[in-house]
Amino acid sequence: MTTTLHTITSETSGSDKEFSPLRILYLSQSRLPSNSANSIHVIKMCAALSELGHGVQLLGYQGHGPGIASYYGTPINFEVRTFNIREQPGETLLLAFACTIWKLFNRKANFDLLYSRSAFCLLPLTFGKSRFIFETHSTPRTWLHRLCEARILRHKKLAHLVCITQKLKDHYMEIFPW
Repeated sequence: MTTTLHTITSETSGSDKEFSPLRILYLSQSRLPSNSANSIHVIKMCAALSELGHGVQLLGYQGHGPGIASYYGTPINFEVRTFNIREQPGETLLLAFACTIWKLFNRKANFDLLYSRSAFCLLPLTFGKSRFIFETHSTPRTWLHRLCEARILRHKKLAHLVCITQKLKDHYMEIFPW
């Protein structure tokens, strides 16, 4: 992780790369707090990025229960914002969340890097000025997912695609050969 973040920091002159902390917006479709593996992974990722010296802001859905720090039993060394959006069937919830993020992003478009595992959350923000990383855990399930991911993967601001397995990377190379 450290190597990847160092290569996408602000450019420096010559071949010397200095560490330059990034302002990272991590977009999650997790409910926070929650006992899902996804939400636990998101919290740990944000904590790790913050420990590396980056400024991290996490956006997610409002969960149920106590505060996030007490729920996960870990100090939260980054900013967390949650949106109280009631659950709706299907992808409408994701699109509503993405639109909410888009409105917020237009007011605070000063992030160096966006990071998300949700194509629907990330897609509206590709129209901004920030570079982004898309992390995937499965191939697109629907034509709409595929369309969103194609837009993301062809975008000039895409810094990295993170596939969690070599097999998944191979599938992505087949589906999106460019």
